[in-house]
Amino acid sequence: MLGSAFVTLRVRDRFRAKLADGWGIVVVFLAIGATIMGVYVHVTPFDQRANDIGSHVGVIKAAEHRHGIPLDTDCWECVQPPAYYVVAAAVLAAAGHELPEKGMPDEKGERILQGLAVFLGVATLACWLMTARLALRTPHERTVASALCAFWPTLPIEACKCSNDPMLYLIAAAALWQLVRWRTTGSAASLAAAGALAGLAPHAKITGFVVVAVFLSSLGLALVRPRRDATRRWPRGASAGVAAIVASMVLWVFVLGHYKHWRTHVDFSSTGHAPIENKWSDFTVVHLKSFLENPWVRFDKSHVRDEFWNYLFRSSLYGEYSSGDATTRVLAYLLALTAAVLLPLVAWGFVACIVRGWRRDDRGHRELALTVLGFMGFMVVVRLQFPIASHQDFRFALPIVISCASMAAIAAGVVRRRLQRRWLHLATLPGWLVVGLCLVSLWITLGWS
Repeated sequence: MLGSAFVTLRVRDRFRAKLADGWGIVVVFLAIGATIMGVYVHVTPFDQRANDIGSHVGVIKAAEHRHGIPLDTDCWECVQPPAYYVVAAAVLAAAGHELPEKGMPDEKGERILQGLAVFLGVATLACWLMTARLALRTPHERTVASALCAFWPTLPIEACKCSNDPMLYLIAAAALWQLVRWRTTGSAASLAAAGALAGLAPHAKITGFVVVAVFLSSLGLALVRPRRDATRRWPRGASAGVAAIVASMVLWVFVLGHYKHWRTHVDFSSTGHAPIENKWSDFTVVHLKSFLENPWVRFDKSHVRDEFWNYLFRSSLYGEYSSGDATTRVLAYLLALTAAVLLPLVAWGFVACIVRGWRRDDRGHRELALTVLGFMGFMVVVRLQFPIASHQDFRFALPIVISCASMAAIAAGVVRRRLQRRWLHLATLPGWLVVGLCLVSLWITLGWS
């Protein structure tokens, strides 16, 4: 009797220790996020909200036909890096299913490809939540960041598609998680794993080179500003990480340069997207009038298509889509309003991460800031080089969600602590703002069937 009671107390104490260490928050919000993604995919048709889905399916068919990497001549989209398509073809083969030679997948094929997308999306969320657990100090901060990651509508919308984006999201999330783990623990294995993942990212999508840049920048800054307890100037595990990137780049050049004869000049005039102009005002001015006229982006014929930050902000909430339903339109305005109120918190947290990152950072805040700078810099460069409206879509920068959520949580934690000293009844305002955003996000995301 006493023995069983002792065992029960030990199990309870360990469970409480795990909760205090942040794992309970990870499990709860992972379950919530997985449920949202599963329901979203269940109520959303396979081809309803996907970008160029016919082209992506065509590459998977070519990979099936060749039992490996398709050639650039097999289809129009076959110039893409092959990782996702080869994996999708392997999953279909393991399930004993083959896509029809012509047209879209049948019902079973749709379920398999959607299942793969949900798996990649849930794994991405898991990496985000584990990153927040390491980078943030208090349960309040971890809860705020985890809630924003789990409920932010862009993840289920974008990470559950049949395309190469979800695989890049997972690789980028896993690489950032390992970088933050290296910063917090000094683990050589984590640094080596981050390098290997960063090297794998360009094989999923060209955008993956941003992950390589983040890794190399993090390593370079670690040499300039080492950890407090660093005993060696060259971090343990760095050689393995750099070697993995070099080997991956050699393979990338061989596959896309030699095997695929990759075309560096793409004719974007044939994509059906109207070109836009590059003007200073598009990057420096946010026009409130265009937002009040229409909350959407894709079918908005006003000058919002030219406004870089406006387009990026809207697509971060509901993608390049629209709805004629009055209720959904009101929800879109509410979602944008609550997200806009959160933006100052994100900016505050970004500055805090920059300051902490330049110091002898041991929480990975430097890596959070580098991720934002890397992907946002990439978005600006692409917009300037290829001025097409769709190139401003937030799906190209979705890996920054975990960074922005953590930054908002850092600022919300500071606000909460300061308000508790003087105005205790106002200390919960940041938390209620996050709750409101999560509820509106859930309503609009699962209501778009």
